[in-house]
Amino acid sequence: MLQALSIRAWAITFGWLIAPIFLISAVAAQAPPSAPVSSKVPPTQPVVTKIDQKRFTELIKPNGKPLLINFWATWCEPCREEFPALVKIDSEYKGKIDFITISLDFEEEITTGVPKFLALMKASMPTYVLITPDETAAISMISKEWAGGLPMTVLYDPSGKLAYFRQGLVRHDILQREINKLLTPAISSVIDSRQIVDLPLLRSTRTADDGVNDALRDIGHGKPNVFVYGLMPSSVLDGIESLQKRYSVSIKGSGCFVPFEGEAYARAYNRTVITALSKRHGEHVSQLFSFANQ
Repeated sequence: MLQALSIRAWAITFGWLIAPIFLISAVAAQAPPSAPVSSKVPPTQPVVTKIDQKRFTELIKPNGKPLLINFWATWCEPCREEFPALVKIDSEYKGKIDFITISLDFEEEITTGVPKFLALMKASMPTYVLITPDETAAISMISKEWAGGLPMTVLYDPSGKLAYFRQGLVRHDILQREINKLLTPAISSVIDSRQIVDLPLLRSTRTADDGVNDALRDIGHGKPNVFVYGLMPSSVLDGIESLQKRYSVSIKGSGCFVPFEGEAYARAYNRTVITALSKRHGEHVSQLFSFANQ
């Protein structure tokens, strides 16, 4: 198996195919021709942190939230093209996810090209520049499928499992959808036991007489039901479909919960339907439907 090339080697060797080095664009983005050249980074510009492989290993581990990481470089035109969408994602999910970007620029760009580009984009997410003698090792830590091309975006769930992987330009709507998948369970989990107890329960006013009358009506229309609730053995569950077809009856299960119409209603309804089926098909039918609440 061929080893993945250094990402910076990609820039030099295959840049004209995947991520061309747009020197003219980079110079134009930094300052107007008449602006004075300064060796110091203005205080208003974003801080960019240099990291080695050890620190990189720590950064790619989620810390209780979904973790989004974008790998890019100022010399990568597709990276520059997609960056506004990433800034928008950062604004939309601020505080809900952790989002960092890792630049594969050369070390001398840490205080020049990288912060200037971030300032131009009005980007506020933490940004790091990875400087390591072995970029191949860093690449393999993200995915064996990553050949080193940029841009590259990965999304981890809070447990550290890779949830989304994209080598190439990301689409804002797709990235939104993937992030929302990870946030939905977290939103549901905030319902505590007190809230569940306080939920309004609909109380039925249906009576046993209502159950008998409705059962007779449904039998007359040839569409009788049987209400089933509570625990049932698997042998019964396996045979329900056969019973429905054989006796033209619909079996309505509601798990462990009493049907919405109420227990008195359901029991009276069931007794009426099963009695009618027994008269039509024989007494053995009553035994077949003994699992139903009567």
